[in-house]
Amino acid sequence: MRLKPPDLLTYALENYPSSCKVEDARNHYADSKRGKDGVPGTVTLYVPDEILMALRGPVADERFKMLLVAVPREVEERSQSLIVLPGEA
Repeated sequence: MRLKPPDLLTYALENYPSSCKVEDARNHYADSKRGKDGVPGTVTLYVPDEILMALRGPVADERFKMLLVAVPREVEERSQSLIVLPGEA
């Protein structure tokens, strides 16, 4: 059974954190273009060759499963708070 991307990310970070590569995308930002008339926007990032090959090469040769993750700023702010809210562990 293949895990859905959110479940795969949770599993990987909990069980294999040192094998995951997680970085701020702004550190790799090169260019972007806004979408219009139903055409999606594009983002250009500078990435290591091994990441590029994971996106462009055959699926059988993938060394990485590439996921796009967006973390709300409020989650980062909550992670730095000393106050524990109901529902937070």
